[in-house]
Amino acid sequence: METCNTTTLKVKKGRDIGTYIYNVTETIFSNQTGKFPKCSKRGYKYIMVMVKIESSTILVKPMKSKKDEEMIQAYDALLAFLQQAGSTPQKHVLDNKVSDNMKHHIQHTCKLKMELVPSGCHQRNAAEVAICNFKIHFLSVLAGMAKDFPTNLWDRLLPQMEITLNLLRQPNASPNVSAYAHLSGPLDYNKMPLAPMECAAPIHKRQINRVHGNTILLMDGTSVHPLITPHTCMPHKNHQKRTTHQHS
Repeated sequence: METCNTTTLKVKKGRDIGTYIYNVTETIFSNQTGKFPKCSKRGYKYIMVMVKIESSTILVKPMKSKKDEEMIQAYDALLAFLQQAGSTPQKHVLDNKVSDNMKHHIQHTCKLKMELVPSGCHQRNAAEVAICNFKIHFLSVLAGMAKDFPTNLWDRLLPQMEITLNLLRQPNASPNVSAYAHLSGPLDYNKMPLAPMECAAPIHKRQINRVHGNTILLMDGTSVHPLITPHTCMPHKNHQKRTTHQHS
């Protein structure tokens, strides 16, 4: 992970190997995906992927562009999530193509040690493998989506994708629990049930002035991601079909 300065090693000439050990519990890696073929309804085109080595947790945050403002905003959101979970990173390993403004933000604003991977050696960045794992999980979810699911809502699926991916991953520090449980604690399915994503779901449309007391209007929608509050559904804007049910 880190190059050792062999000039300070006091060993005899031979086939000895010098190593340097640092605390991986304080290290995070990050990188960005390429541009998505479909821009989301909210304008997102990229995803920042961050991985924490100790818990093996993969965190994702959508971005509208790769400009410094978007990068810093996504980075601060992911870092705030780790801090809220009780994890305080001290070192950040990232790609060597990062901008000067981003370097200054990491080192001076966030007070983290920064390490850039060598040019042409991107495999040193653990986020590269995390991106591959996330893409496989992302495609597996899209493969089971409904035929009429609006593809411009892909960014709405990210919160539950992140949860389900980390539920399947094994942390390096405690292999007997999931990566999600290691970082955020056990998932309470009673408080936050995980319904299948991209499934058709009827949405109740509230009426200000009811013509009939027992009339309920429903709109066609899609289940996208869970919340601590009731489950979130997105209405389909591409068709205005409404169903009326009468209670006897």
